[in-house]
Amino acid sequence: EAESEEAQRLEQQAASTATSDTESARQAAAKYLQSWSHVIMASEGRSLRTLTVRVQGLLLLLAVLASGGYFFTSFYLFRDVAKKNILLIDYTGLFRAYSISSCFLLRNRMLAAYRNDTSALAGAETTLATIAERLREQHKSNYEAVSGDSLRAYYDEATLSAWSPVPGDSEWRLVV
Repeated sequence: EAESEEAQRLEQQAASTATSDTESARQAAAKYLQSWSHVIMASEGRSLRTLTVRVQGLLLLLAVLASGGYFFTSFYLFRDVAKKNILLIDYTGLFRAYSISSCFLLRNRMLAAYRNDTSALAGAETTLATIAERLREQHKSNYEAVSGDSLRAYYDEATLSAWSPVPGDSEWRLVV
């Protein structure tokens, strides 16, 4: 009943808005629809606005929680980890350079032994011994920085052996 009364009221309101008898049927229909068009999908419009507000609220909550989680992890959990990672990157720079240099010196040593060039072999061995000592020290300091005293005894007390090519021969000799 309420809907039929509302419809009758709207029809009367639309009829009262007509200004003249010469008005076209299209204009009368347009005025009639404009007088009650806000009622057509009013409940759907309200639910759509409610849903939009809820989605925006949840997105805001998600942004706040994500920002809080980021700040918590970066400032409290990963502060020391980031510093340690930066130090490890710094430590490995020299280690990488020494490793590549030793590879080239080993190649030069092998070529000098193949050509029976004793002076080039002696120079390569001397430089390689220097680089190997630097590499060992850097490797030791890297492990001490990472693990503390757990590996210090191994590197301080360990005796390592190396084999060296004999010039002009296809044999190797043990170098202590």
